[in-house]
Amino acid sequence: MKCILHIGTEKTGSTAIQKWLYNNKNALSSNKVFLSECLSKPNNRFFSLLFREDFHLCDFCKRNHISSKAELDALKFKALNNLKDEILQNSKTHEIFVISSEHLHSRIRINRKFII
Repeated sequence: MKCILHIGTEKTGSTAIQKWLYNNKNALSSNKVFLSECLSKPNNRFFSLLFREDFHLCDFCKRNHISSKAELDALKFKALNNLKDEILQNSKTHEIFVISSEHLHSRIRINRKFII
């Protein structure tokens, strides 16, 4: 399966693209294009969280009362497993996986190698 990764910057129309994608999810799926259910929608901002290590600076963590790196790591471990399952299941019937988030360019800080 190919992956199209849309890294939109804030305030450039990414939300309109994301809403269009999810409003047309069934039509896209019938054309073998897969959109994630587990990365949050329509903005797949949870994808950028998978790369975060600085939980204390993360607005998502604050909103969801994640107060330690251990809690964030547990959430990321669960999310990665859900994402793997989702990709494996959909790769049987879809050819393209689209991920879209305007948080990918500004909120990712990687200090280690990341492998799915």
